[in-house]
Amino acid sequence: YVFHVSPSISGAVTRGINGVIPEQTDDQTSVTCTMAEYHSLRVKNNFNIESSAPSQREIMQKTSIADINYTTDQLILTAFGTTAYSVAAAAASISWLLGGLEKLWANRVPNDGRVYVALTSKAWAQAMKVTQFASSDFVDDRPFMKGVSMKKWMNCKFFLHTELPGKGTASASCFAWHEDSVGHCINMGEMQVETGRDGKQDQSWARVSAYQGVSMIQDEGVVKMIHDDTAAL
Repeated sequence: YVFHVSPSISGAVTRGINGVIPEQTDDQTSVTCTMAEYHSLRVKNNFNIESSAPSQREIMQKTSIADINYTTDQLILTAFGTTAYSVAAAAASISWLLGGLEKLWANRVPNDGRVYVALTSKAWAQAMKVTQFASSDFVDDRPFMKGVSMKKWMNCKFFLHTELPGKGTASASCFAWHEDSVGHCINMGEMQVETGRDGKQDQSWARVSAYQGVSMIQDEGVVKMIHDDTAAL
């Protein structure tokens, strides 16, 4: 799959002294996203299925779907990790939170409501100590009462992510990004969700397969916010 990137904005021009409007090139760039096949195949003996009260076939199918979704998430996080832009490791503070957003703004990333910030559980807990992030004097979701794990702040969507790289260490990776910065392609209409039975082996199986890939489209649109997950609350 190929993602097309529009040319950067260079501003309008005035008509030349010869009465002709100068032409501006409209060179677009493209990023190729290579797809690969990913599978999750769960198998269980029918004796174990029939002797268990819960629906084991349903559990196998749901687990296989979760396997694919987890892999999708990890592919995107791996792409995020290639960014050249980062914020130095620290415990979450107002300076740390704004530092990640400022790097995006400095890269001319629009604050148009399509910027997301993923925080580790420790970074989220630390951020809840920041008055401007958690107090009802500054936000309207009252997180200490509602227990929200996603909130809008500075016109960006902040949420808690439990599987970020390096979680629990002094250099955990949190990310701030614009949704146009990374491309994910997947055969949504053709994702295979299959179940069946192998009579010869007296087994049942559940398989979910998807063809997908992830590519960084615009490196400037992703910032790695390194967090010290070892800092005391």
